[in-house]
Amino acid sequence: MSNKCAHCGAQLEEHTLVCILCGAEKQRTADVQEIAPEAAQPTPEMLIARKASEEANLSGIGGWLVFTAIGLILAPFLNLFALATDGRLLFNPGARDYLMNHAGLYLLIVFEVISNLVFLLYCTGLNVLFYAKKKAFPVAMIVFLAANVLVISIDHISVAQLALPEKPTQLIRALIGAAIWIPYFMRSRRVALTFVR
Repeated sequence: MSNKCAHCGAQLEEHTLVCILCGAEKQRTADVQEIAPEAAQPTPEMLIARKASEEANLSGIGGWLVFTAIGLILAPFLNLFALATDGRLLFNPGARDYLMNHAGLYLLIVFEVISNLVFLLYCTGLNVLFYAKKKAFPVAMIVFLAANVLVISIDHISVAQLALPEKPTQLIRALIGAAIWIPYFMRSRRVALTFVR
C-alpha cells in the first residue's frame, strides 16, 4: 500500500484507508500512477476542505476554553460564599453595632455585598451564554473581567483609606487574569468559531 494519497499527495498513516485532507480512498500501489509534482499541488477545493476540517477541530469547548468552563462553574459558588461572609457581618447584632459606629467600614461591606450580588447574577448569565455558545459571550466575558478588576481596585483603595491591613494578592490575580484572558477572547480562533449562535 502507498503511504501517499493518490489524489492530493498528502502523507498517510500506514493503516489509514481514507485521506483526512481530501477524503479520497487510499489506493493500492499497483493502482497508483506516478503523480507529477504539479498534480500533487492541492486544488482550491482541497484547500477549502482542509480549512473546514481545521475549523471543525477548533470549534467547541476545548483548549483554553476548558479553564473558562471551570471558572464559570466555580464563580457563582465563590460569590455566594463572599455574600454569606459579608451578610453575616451586616446582620450579626454585635457586628452591626460596631459597623454603625464605623461608617466607612459599613459602606465598604455594603459595597462588597452589592458587587458580589451583581457578580453572582452576571456569572449566572455568563454560564447561560457560554453553554448556549452565544455570540454575545466573548464581549460579556471581557466586560466581566474588566469590571472585576475595577471592583477589586475600588475595594483595595477603600481598604487602604480605612487603614485596614490587606495584601494586594486578589488585585494582582485579577490584573494578571484580565491581561491573559481579555486578549484571548478578542483574538482566539477557537472563540470565534465556537460562539456563533
